[in-house]
Amino acid sequence: MIFKKLNVCLIGCVKSSDIAFDALLENKKINFKLLICSKKSTFNSDFVDLGKKAKKKKIDFFYEENIKDFNVQRKILDNHKIDLVFVIGWSKIIKEPVLSFYKNKIIGFHPAELPKNRGRHPLIWALVLGLKKTASTFFFLTKEPDAGDILNQKIIKISNKDYAKDLYNKVLKVIPVQINEIIDNFINDSINPIRQLKKDSNVWRKRSEIDGKIDWRMNSKNIYNLVRALADPYPGAYFIYNKKKFLVSNSKIVNIKIDNQEPGRIIKNNSKELIVKTGDMAISFSKKQFKDKIEGEFFYE
Repeated sequence: MIFKKLNVCLIGCVKSSDIAFDALLENKKINFKLLICSKKSTFNSDFVDLGKKAKKKKIDFFYEENIKDFNVQRKILDNHKIDLVFVIGWSKIIKEPVLSFYKNKIIGFHPAELPKNRGRHPLIWALVLGLKKTASTFFFLTKEPDAGDILNQKIIKISNKDYAKDLYNKVLKVIPVQINEIIDNFINDSINPIRQLKKDSNVWRKRSEIDGKIDWRMNSKNIYNLVRALADPYPGAYFIYNKKKFLVSNSKIVNIKIDNQEPGRIIKNNSKELIVKTGDMAISFSKKQFKDKIEGEFFYE
């Protein structure tokens, strides 16, 4: 049987978009016809300018900054006779008339176990909250963010030793597999969308800078989870000492019970290690990650 090749568009501007770009380029069952991306980003720590890659690979592309009008975006899709659009690593909202004209043809991506955990910063919040699993989920894009019918979902286990980059890499690994499965399902007319029930959902809010501040009254596990959640490629957890901001990229829980010592008390401080009393036990930091000196007996802030 000869299948009609789907004309596919990708919209995205981060590392996950880059992984999707390669998967679409390698898939021989489709025509990778179009890319919509960004020239720059002030908030995506994993930003990738895919326009340069598209030019090299001779894929038609447009920078979103040049086509902010959604009527123009729709015309561009029409002109390329697009059958399927993947929106991966794109924080901007796709609006009308694109959504209605391409209903059930625009596929969004969210690294969480939908319908749970819609919203912002899903990998960060999963680690902050100490979740044991998350997911990589593809779904039909709708007006309500992260709420469309689910097309493909892979559960991803979270180890207690996973830092942000470890979890991110686990997600990146399954994206190509899911894209190829979705394409096969469309070609074979075997898609089986699963409706999301709002009663089973919650929405995570946007993370603010204060969410990254270590409060020594927190227990050691919560501090450890915060540190690994905001580690590379994210901006980092931090604490304040002598009005200076110290970014933290790694930590270890010190499983000791220390009576009669208040949270923020410095238990050990040498050239290699800093140990601080927390709300329950203690937390250790490698001194290599700090540029400025830390001296004294305790933290005030």
